[in-house]
Amino acid sequence: MKILSFNCHESYLNTLAATGHEFDIIIHFGKTHLPWNKTARPVPANINLVHLGPIVKDKLRQGYYDLIICHTLEDLLCFFFQRSVPFIFIAHIALYFHSIPFCIKSYAKKWLLKIFRFVHSLQLVAVSEFKLETWQEKGETIVLAPETIEWDGQRDWSQAIVVGNHIKERGRIFGLDLIKKIQEKIPLAIIGLNPTLPEATAPKDFAEFQKLFSHAGIYVYTMEYPFNDGYNTAMLEAMKLGMAIVSIANPSSPLQHGINGLIASNAEEMITHIQTLQNNPAMAQKLGEGAKQTVQRHFSKQQFIDSWNKVFHKVKTYG
Repeated sequence: MKILSFNCHESYLNTLAATGHEFDIIIHFGKTHLPWNKTARPVPANINLVHLGPIVKDKLRQGYYDLIICHTLEDLLCFFFQRSVPFIFIAHIALYFHSIPFCIKSYAKKWLLKIFRFVHSLQLVAVSEFKLETWQEKGETIVLAPETIEWDGQRDWSQAIVVGNHIKERGRIFGLDLIKKIQEKIPLAIIGLNPTLPEATAPKDFAEFQKLFSHAGIYVYTMEYPFNDGYNTAMLEAMKLGMAIVSIANPSSPLQHGINGLIASNAEEMITHIQTLQNNPAMAQKLGEGAKQTVQRHFSKQQFIDSWNKVFHKVKTYG
């Protein structure tokens, strides 16, 4: 299939490219510029980075594309008058109803999706059951699958890290308050694009990211329910590498305390767990092995590829 999409979540698009289809990924439309972050992932061979200009618009008129994948409502609105191509909307982000401003914003998003779905052929795919439930729409769930991070065998079991971009801007949704409390007591390295966090390290390229990421022994996960799932791509990649995971409690977490990670109910417990692992590398390594086995069983890349190809076949066949 020939698929048109937008640049959003390079690590996710990199895994999606493993389905083997041809992707034109829009990195510029109107005043919006979305350059590919090569520190997150290199550009796969079957992904072509494009501008939403005359060439792409001509391809749309000529029926070149079999499908358009959108990641945000802004993406959908960009193609509101495009009726001849079926759409997939990926729910990467949950809707939130814990305050009046969030309720207003979330209900506005729900109705925009409903309106778009009423006049277009659209399939909703969520990256987790939790996110699908918050949208309260009919759709499918295709669980995240981690890519393989290169590791040279060197690991500092005393080093704790968290990976994420624009963490301060995402605030409570990412668990910024927990990160700050942990940093008051013990070093916690932040890796990613975070210009508003001076202590964060932004790798210069993907090779440096892999080295910084894989050399750490402890991965810290701070996203709480009902703001996010109990896992994300970075945590799953850390598990696949055999790192020890310390996580805040979350009902959708793949962790079992003492089996494949350590779970805490607050920042103080997270600090205690991190210190326990720092003082006991053998325990950290054992938990890391359990984490690796969990990813192999429940977050298979092949299952991700097969599930997406079934959705693509369904969309192509039935529209």
